[in-house]
Amino acid sequence: MKTIIILIIGLMLWAPLAFAQEAVDPDTLYVLDVPIDVNVKAGAHIVNTKGSPMAGEYEYLHSSFAGSTKIEWDPLPNRFLLESFYFNPKEYFNDLDYAYGDNVMLNVLTRSTFHNLSHVSLGKDDPATASPAFTDFDPFGVYGVQDAMNRFQIRLKTPDFPFHIYLEAKRQVKDGTIQQRFSPFYSGAFSKASRSREIDWQTNETRATVNSHLGPVEVEYSHGAKKFEAGGDKFMTDIGPGAGGSFAHNLVPTLESTSDTVKIHTSHSGRVAAAATVSQGDKENKDSGVKYTYQNAAGDLTFIPWKELTIALKYRHLDVNEDNPAYVTFGGMTSSSSGTGRYVVRNAIGYQKD
Repeated sequence: MKTIIILIIGLMLWAPLAFAQEAVDPDTLYVLDVPIDVNVKAGAHIVNTKGSPMAGEYEYLHSSFAGSTKIEWDPLPNRFLLESFYFNPKEYFNDLDYAYGDNVMLNVLTRSTFHNLSHVSLGKDDPATASPAFTDFDPFGVYGVQDAMNRFQIRLKTPDFPFHIYLEAKRQVKDGTIQQRFSPFYSGAFSKASRSREIDWQTNETRATVNSHLGPVEVEYSHGAKKFEAGGDKFMTDIGPGAGGSFAHNLVPTLESTSDTVKIHTSHSGRVAAAATVSQGDKENKDSGVKYTYQNAAGDLTFIPWKELTIALKYRHLDVNEDNPAYVTFGGMTSSSSGTGRYVVRNAIGYQKD
């Protein structure tokens, strides 16, 4: 990500100067002194703690170098701003803005925070009592998760017509160690168990939008796609009682979704205003095979015959269809009815609301 930011900065600094050298007559060249504001600070983030990391719940309690940078340069029609704060490898913030007149606006944002998580006690187990049973496989576990986001946005506009293109790409990452609490499959006895779990959850999202003002009407179309993937311990495996052996539990599924949305509205400056939105999309659980589709529509009409009276008409429509597999299979489990680990799944319910 740092390499990409450096390349973008280099291109933005080089392109306007190269264009100016080709487009301007040297005999009529007038150089305007454009100041550049640079503020760089460096230091250290020193932490000395004893005991529970929850003393600083939302801090990464490790010492490291720290610093900040602010660069602002406006050789019009170019405008450039970079703000950066670095506290440690898990806590930082970088915001880069560039604009060329009103036609190009670009933003690159990266930020990361850290959250120390509590170790929840399950209680003291009494070995003389079969139920309830409490087992903590990692009683001294220390838990914390880094939440990082990288986002790229750009807006393009035609010079002499109100037509816009918006592009956005976003990546969200949660990485660290959490406490996984679950109930093992002990027949005839209530039990709780806990163990440490490494996670690396990644969400990638992209969206493209076009927007235009067509006389008294504004029209917008947007398409989005999103995918969630679980790295680290995607699922956990523990030993079950009896002949079942080990069993998998607490699986975090891979999810994918897409959406398409059309919005239309009239000018809101008159006595009559109307707006309509139509959206449809789908979601899919890649591990279970469950698929979910929806259609959503909304319409609004507002009429103000005189200033003391407003008449509003609203309509909403939602149509949901869900498709699931006929059965699922649990590894290490045996069904008494069929002799296999196959279990029938009840059909999902679709519905429509108006």
